[in-house]
Amino acid sequence: MKRTVKVIVAFAAALALAFAFCGCTATTGSYTPEKKEATVKAPAIGEDGTLRVGVNSSNAPFSAQVSGSIVGIDVDMAAAIADQMGLELEIVDVGSDPESALEKGTVDIVMGVASTDTTVSCWMSDPYVSSASAIFASDEKAEVPTADTKDLTIEATASSMSAWEVSNQFGDDALKSVDKLKVAFEDLASGKVDYVAADAIIGSYMAHANSYEAHMLCIMETPTDYCVGAASSNTDLQKALNDALDALSKDGIVKVIEKKWLGFALDLDSAQKTEGADKQDSSQKEKSEAVDAAAETADTGTVGSNAVEIVDDGSTQG
Repeated sequence: MKRTVKVIVAFAAALALAFAFCGCTATTGSYTPEKKEATVKAPAIGEDGTLRVGVNSSNAPFSAQVSGSIVGIDVDMAAAIADQMGLELEIVDVGSDPESALEKGTVDIVMGVASTDTTVSCWMSDPYVSSASAIFASDEKAEVPTADTKDLTIEATASSMSAWEVSNQFGDDALKSVDKLKVAFEDLASGKVDYVAADAIIGSYMAHANSYEAHMLCIMETPTDYCVGAASSNTDLQKALNDALDALSKDGIVKVIEKKWLGFALDLDSAQKTEGADKQDSSQKEKSEAVDAAAETADTGTVGSNAVEIVDDGSTQG
């Protein structure tokens, strides 16, 4: 399904917020960004003057159908990217198969490609947002739970990654499954439960959209970065994309978009972590160091008694 989305007003409002954050004020009640010179043209993009962006409209709050339009974090980010590149925006609903749309040439780029997704072969940009399974509490100063916390109960949506992390880190007895995330946050707000586990972005959006008294307390895993995808051979578009993302980050536009949808700018780098998340970080650091060491050994052509062999599943063997 192909849709053209009008985003000028929404993005102008976002820019006005950015000016407010910087201590600037406009002389009028609205702000319209000056049209920039296009940074790319055909054949780097399919149509001169237009950036065709693929999203999954069944993935709120990244993108979703609302009153006949597609809206969300990814749509606002796409609008900001297109504006930064001096292009008009066309949003295309590509569902859950963004790579096929890229291969067919129906879109120029796709949003929301997870950096950890080993099934995709397209080029990935620098990340524009990150998320992780997180724990929420009604008191922002609540203690981070541990496996030894007495009478611990954490609600999470059944069969979700967050529910799996709760069981894995705190035990099955700590998990209370619910059918809908909204029920969990309502239970948190009413005091029926002390903690809720959910994806950091989805949970923050749920709390913000419904005005629940819920705060992201900590994360339970190493964050996953979400990137823009483009054809691997399209180097001109790749450079233009990373340049645009870098500018949007430096100008504070990314934080403005997060604040609009989540109520605050998400900073997972400084978030508290569960013991399980700390162990994941340590494990990934060790694995990364092992990969670097193996690569260095290959470059020098020597193998020591403590050399590591990288096997197909990404694990290491001593």
